[in-house]
Amino acid sequence: MSGRLTNQFHMKFTIDFLKKIRVFSIIYVLVFLILQNGCARKGFVSESVPPHLYDFKRELPALTHKRNPVFLVYGDHRPSWSVAEGFLDKRNWSKIRLLLFPFYLPGLLFNTTFGGTAYLRRLPDVGSKMRKRVLNQIYQEVSNGGIDFIAHTGDIVENGTYHTQWEDFLIEAGVEKPVMKLVPYYPAPGNHERPNEAVYGKYNYDTVFPNSRFYTKKFKDVVLIFLDSGILFDQNRDFPSFTVQDSLYRKYLVSEPDSKKASWLEEQLTSAQEKQKIILIHHPLFSYGKHSRNWDKTWGLNLIQKRKEITQLFQKHKVQLIIAGHEHYYEHNVLKYVSEGKNYNMHVLVTGGGGTPIRPLVSLSKVNKWLDEDMQEGYEVEMVNRAEEYHYCIISVTENGINIEVIRVDDGEIENRIILDEFLIR
Repeated sequence: MSGRLTNQFHMKFTIDFLKKIRVFSIIYVLVFLILQNGCARKGFVSESVPPHLYDFKRELPALTHKRNPVFLVYGDHRPSWSVAEGFLDKRNWSKIRLLLFPFYLPGLLFNTTFGGTAYLRRLPDVGSKMRKRVLNQIYQEVSNGGIDFIAHTGDIVENGTYHTQWEDFLIEAGVEKPVMKLVPYYPAPGNHERPNEAVYGKYNYDTVFPNSRFYTKKFKDVVLIFLDSGILFDQNRDFPSFTVQDSLYRKYLVSEPDSKKASWLEEQLTSAQEKQKIILIHHPLFSYGKHSRNWDKTWGLNLIQKRKEITQLFQKHKVQLIIAGHEHYYEHNVLKYVSEGKNYNMHVLVTGGGGTPIRPLVSLSKVNKWLDEDMQEGYEVEMVNRAEEYHYCIISVTENGINIEVIRVDDGEIENRIILDEFLIR
């Protein structure tokens, strides 16, 4: 009797096990088919994207450089992942929200299922609504005239190794709302463009924006210097080694103290005769959001020391304004310092509200903690303003200074534009 029961048990166990195997096999096959047939693939822009999409207005007329410019700047409008903004966002797992179970958690799990599938397929699935609103308002702004060019602080695409993402951007900004056909478009590359990834990233970025990693634009009273901060922060490990990364830092940004050859940036600043100097770079020297402590990371050699070297170089040459992105909101900070017995201010404008989902502001207690830490390192930084808003900036240069107007974006219509902030740098 016991033997019969044992056999029945084994038979039932075997049948149940085979059923489970069959279910998992079906799921595996479906996932495999989805990933094989519905995934974005890495590739070269030049081989897959029609050339007319990246054949846009590259340069200003020569006469424009003999006067002072008015330009529009924005950044961080790449698409994103709903699973990153939902399931993987630790704010969604707070005790208060979990107390709402079962009303809240099912929605989060739904987000995980469909958002996770999009992530596995490498197809960004969130952010298009506000990205298109921002772009629509910028297009209206440029169409009205008076804007000489657009500058971008980086993170144009989610991953620059995927040619399809470049194609999506070029269709949006070159066909649907063709700002790139109206005025020149000057970017400072962001980490998501992967401009230092040797196979696809660098090639794709250079195809769309040739000679646009380290370059200058000179006008009557201002010089704009565009930098690739990817040689500082290599979070994707795109460089073969820290040694290679460090050698590029010394070549382009700050040379060794005992070097007889100046870096590219040192040469540009030394030769600049213009009254105003503006730096455009993706990673800010000073910001107080999610990425505030990036300089403490191990994404490069001696990042804390390198921030000091870059800051001292900017102070030496009296750089008035640094325009950056990376943080997904608006922030205005001022670094105060003394040089040759005189007081100076170096403004850091963080404009990361171009369409990527806005991040919440960090608590003031944490901001004050970081400000104190920076003070201990010798940086007297004052946070002047910040806002959890989508936006862009219009910058007007005169012989008397730099005027900055920060425009909030709501519905994407220019008649509803709201000035979020405005200040003058003398």
